[in-house]
Amino acid sequence: MLTGQPVKRINDRKFITGGGTYTSDIWFPGMLHVVFVRSRMPHSRIKDVVLPARYEGRGVYLYTFEDVGELGELDVEAADEYSKPVYQRVLCDGEANFYLEPLAAVVAQSRWEALDAAEAVEVDYEPLPAVTDPEKALEPDSALVHQHLGSNIYYHQTFSSGDVESAFRKAYKVVRVRQRIQRIAPVALETRAVVAKYDSGNDFLTVWSTTQNPHRLRSFLASHLQRRESTIRVIAPDVGGGFGSKLSIYPEELLIPYLAIKHSRPVAWHEARSENFTNTSHGRDMVGYIEAAVDSRGKILGIKARVIADIGAYPYGFTREMAQLAVQMITGCYDIRDVEAEVFSAYTNKAPISPYRGAGRPEASYFIERTVERIAKTLQMDPAEVRLRNFIAGSQFPYSTAIGYTYDTGDYERALKKVLEVADYRSLREEQKRMRERGVLMGIGFSSYVEVCTFAEQPASVRVAPDGSVTVYSGTSPHGQGDETAFAQIVSDILGVPLDRITILHSDTSLGLPGQGTAGSWTLASGGNAILSACKKVLEKMRQIAAHLLEVRYEDIEYGDGNFYVKDDPSRRMGFKDVASAAYSVGRLPPEISPGLEASDFYVPELTFPFGSYIAVVEVDPETGYVRVRKAFMVDDCGRIVNPLLVDGQIVGGAVQALGQALYEELVYGEDGTLITSNLSDYLIPSSTEAPVFILEKTTTPATNPLGAKGVGEASTVGFTQAVVNAIEDAVGVEIDETPVTPYRLWKAIRRNKHL
Repeated sequence: MLTGQPVKRINDRKFITGGGTYTSDIWFPGMLHVVFVRSRMPHSRIKDVVLPARYEGRGVYLYTFEDVGELGELDVEAADEYSKPVYQRVLCDGEANFYLEPLAAVVAQSRWEALDAAEAVEVDYEPLPAVTDPEKALEPDSALVHQHLGSNIYYHQTFSSGDVESAFRKAYKVVRVRQRIQRIAPVALETRAVVAKYDSGNDFLTVWSTTQNPHRLRSFLASHLQRRESTIRVIAPDVGGGFGSKLSIYPEELLIPYLAIKHSRPVAWHEARSENFTNTSHGRDMVGYIEAAVDSRGKILGIKARVIADIGAYPYGFTREMAQLAVQMITGCYDIRDVEAEVFSAYTNKAPISPYRGAGRPEASYFIERTVERIAKTLQMDPAEVRLRNFIAGSQFPYSTAIGYTYDTGDYERALKKVLEVADYRSLREEQKRMRERGVLMGIGFSSYVEVCTFAEQPASVRVAPDGSVTVYSGTSPHGQGDETAFAQIVSDILGVPLDRITILHSDTSLGLPGQGTAGSWTLASGGNAILSACKKVLEKMRQIAAHLLEVRYEDIEYGDGNFYVKDDPSRRMGFKDVASAAYSVGRLPPEISPGLEASDFYVPELTFPFGSYIAVVEVDPETGYVRVRKAFMVDDCGRIVNPLLVDGQIVGGAVQALGQALYEELVYGEDGTLITSNLSDYLIPSSTEAPVFILEKTTTPATNPLGAKGVGEASTVGFTQAVVNAIEDAVGVEIDETPVTPYRLWKAIRRNKHL
């Protein structure tokens, strides 16, 4: 069995030898290139856009909204009773609403000519007042992003369960917490790019894009270009990371195919890193006000929450869901029945927000875990003990939370106790005392998280060739996670075929049934289960063929070690390859079986809820505010594991991104709406130098699906940030209310604590 084994990734050789093919590698003779003219004013009316006359007759073209208005709006999120969406257009329709929003496109024979012409375009602006603070945006006298709405509220909803007021009346203490989570850039290794080629003779459009969901993009293009989906092919070649930011549909992905059709020539656009900071969607940016009613033993009796999310100037895909998740998962791992929560999403004059690795779950987990830590401090209790007293018990699963979901399986106590054991928690506390006596500020921080994933259904098809080799198509769209290897392990275990005889295909709409791409930690739990089911269907047909050829009943055939054999006489057997070959020979098949060996399935999942507990150990220099994260003890439970090597890679990678959120990364806007941290000189991301020593352990609580698998791609970004911040707060004894905890912010906080 390969399932459960740390098999090395089967497709890495091409990447480490430079053999990958990315969208920017796609080139055709006669290709046109596009560069966007972007608004230098964060909020303004666009009065005029002019390309200087010197570019006339040089094969340079300028497009503004008046030229492409027929493309309509990026209507990626439907309105409902709780939301008021205002959709972005491909190019500004007379008004720019965030810094460097695209207002015109220059098309030229080369990228350099397009860049030169774009820089020469003259724009006449009429400045408008801007708002960049989501809390101020909700005030009655705030400047408005979209005047016709009459307010900056995009989404507002309340949730409640139980008797919250009674819980607060009974409380021994009420702990109040305000936490601000900063705005973050995804910073995928590869920036976005789109290439489109139109075959006018066959009226067929092919698009290459750095998308996480090729089928969704194809459907969107068909709708807005008024074409049949059957005349469009979307390919996501090798994609250098996305973290959710490439799940959205962007103006460029609609305009480039439109221009390819209009000019009947291939057209390309490649995003610069500076554009990636200003125009690729951002993540996080929420403020949470939490009140917790607790008794004298640390039991949480009830929660009140008010969450304010900054969505930027427009909703992108899943914008509303992120804010919903932030409150629907607000009770975390804890058995809290009395809950009252209110959530606002506010328009601001900033770039749009869309899913970023965790998408609402990290925010929910951060708010509740920071609150639990403050409860422990208020009651002078050990933070581990407070968690243990409030956990949902293993016997309560499946567990319906107060305002959100039904958790499938879990054992939160076991995960926390294991991380206490692995970290030797008592010894850590003793070391903390000794180091404090020497003047060294050491902190120990906890986080116990639960998240929700496996939102999307996925198709798969499995085809066995006459020579016994296997081709698998998945509707998912892996882009660096290594899922091809896990998929191949599943196939190998079911069909008994070596890994080098298995080909995994994905990310091309011409290959199979429409899928939901990759996001939400659903690739393996949904895509893997679809492949598992399709493999079983193929094997079933092969058993039927073997039974016919061996002249026995179907029930008498078993399969193992690459052979179909008769149960009562194992010497009568046929190899996998022999049966595969027979499947394509009409004369060797019974009349009721059609030739060929291919099966498809469509897996519709139930939600899964991975969980875990972390301990972070930090040291703080009180003179500078510098934080060194020494160690991270991490116990995760993602159900049954197909490939532990891939799981560990996801956990460590996510934890480093969470470390960036805790200490380094922040997109800072000026009051006028100009992005200040717009490149990698100003926007800091952690490297291997800043990463701590990771000690990784697992517990296994299987999910209810056939694989028993839960998601893991976002687990550590959901759980680790608050462990680091809790550790810092434990070290300095000063309350921290915003991230990132930069040296300067921490130094100021320490200065306020005179005994340090």
